[in-house]
Amino acid sequence: MRERLSEVLRVEEQVHGLVSDAAHKIFKDRSKLLITTSSYSPIIKRWLPVLYSFNNGGTIEHFRHHFLTLFRSLVRQPSHACTTHILLNRSLILLLLREGFILAYIDLHLESSHEKRSRQLRDAAKQCLKGCQEHLRAAVSQIIALLAFDRFDELQAAVAEFYKAFPSCSKWLGWWLNDARAHMLFKAVTDMLPGTWNLAPHTTNAQESQHSMMRCSIGYDNEVFAGWRGLC
Repeated sequence: MRERLSEVLRVEEQVHGLVSDAAHKIFKDRSKLLITTSSYSPIIKRWLPVLYSFNNGGTIEHFRHHFLTLFRSLVRQPSHACTTHILLNRSLILLLLREGFILAYIDLHLESSHEKRSRQLRDAAKQCLKGCQEHLRAAVSQIIALLAFDRFDELQAAVAEFYKAFPSCSKWLGWWLNDARAHMLFKAVTDMLPGTWNLAPHTTNAQESQHSMMRCSIGYDNEVFAGWRGLC
């Protein structure tokens, strides 16, 4: 998968980024997840898996090790520098996954250089993360316009108007506007570098489609080793 990762990440200088998600119900023990990351191949016009990780606890550390393995595979490829554009990652709106990504990014750079402090690296990692807007669209169609604002003041005004019109929805919308989630979902407050927002895909549906095909192929509620044999 490492060679495939290197081949599909960049074709004719077009960057497609990565899509990550956690698959549920693959294993019988529901606390055990399958973390997956894919990259788009413009050659066959399909998203291809580049890394699977077994997650037996759903903690930040599990996601941290998944992404650190992914990043190390990238930097071992002599033909590609591990740039912010290559690390652009679309992920499910899962704060554990987000924090694991950030910690792995810091680990990777501290392994090779001590020039940046952890705070600087954390800020740099956030520039690579984008949440799944499709989950927000599916949650409610009436506030889909919030995704389109480019400026913070416009988003802020729209949110204030929404709160005024629908005060009973304040807690629900507040969940989506949580600082960490908002910075992954809304262009107006993103931490991503200028010009990179549209480089990353807007949804993790490609990953979820793969997860659905996995379940159709190997079934639900597998024992650990039976599940892995099915994936192979």
